[in-house]
Amino acid sequence: MNQLKKNRVEGAPDLVIEVLSASTGIKDRNQKYHLYEANGVKEYWIVDPSNRTIEVIGLEDERFQKRAVFDPKDVLTSFLYPDLAVPLDSILNMEVE
Repeated sequence: MNQLKKNRVEGAPDLVIEVLSASTGIKDRNQKYHLYEANGVKEYWIVDPSNRTIEVIGLEDERFQKRAVFDPKDVLTSFLYPDLAVPLDSILNMEVE
């Protein structure tokens, strides 16, 4: 709540979720990855619809560490928010255009 100001939010979010596309995948995995790491994003999910996976990356000692890779048969559990559990079968089994 201390990030909320009258007309804006200051600082990095705790969780960022990126959905890769053919046109943004390299930027999301490189430039944005380093930008989020440098600014203290605590958890970063990279959703890859083509491979039907979600990679969860967490900040430890100011560096991102890969925590887990989930696929459609899994229930994704956040390391940052342990009560958040997302069944992935319906999300990752959608058709990719």
